[in-house]
Amino acid sequence: MTAPSYTPTNYTDNSTTVPVSEANLEHAENQIGAVTTAYNAHVTSHPKPTAALLSTDIPGVVINSQSGTSYTLVLGDAGKTILCTNASAVTLTVPTNASVAFPVGTVVSLYQMGAGQVTVAGAGGVTLNSRGGALKTAGQYAPAALLKTATDVWVLSGDVTA
Repeated sequence: MTAPSYTPTNYTDNSTTVPVSEANLEHAENQIGAVTTAYNAHVTSHPKPTAALLSTDIPGVVINSQSGTSYTLVLGDAGKTILCTNASAVTLTVPTNASVAFPVGTVVSLYQMGAGQVTVAGAGGVTLNSRGGALKTAGQYAPAALLKTATDVWVLSGDVTA
């Protein structure tokens, strides 16, 4: 691709030469005016965010702390982080779509905060996919995430082991 060139009578860009004339310049000015008008209308209808908007309308991570040895996800867990804090082994169950209809694309993250290893289990009919069949957190402070990819199908990823 060659750089555009301009002479007082012609403009050349990518082997296309356009004669420079008053009519062409007037047409270009009209096009620029139309684009500018559309841009200004867009900017006016979409005001810039304020500091108050940014600080109050963008939520941080919402934490659901669980201290027991078993927990079944509920619809309110969508987009949240589950902290499993028990010193004994914990089973986190992913329910069927029939009992809790998480939308496809839902993400639930979890952390093993206590000494108890977290095993992620699917209720009957739920498929859990993960690399190498790993469905347990690897140790204390291990993060993991569940992503719903289809009805009753989830993927577990993160610091997990078989």
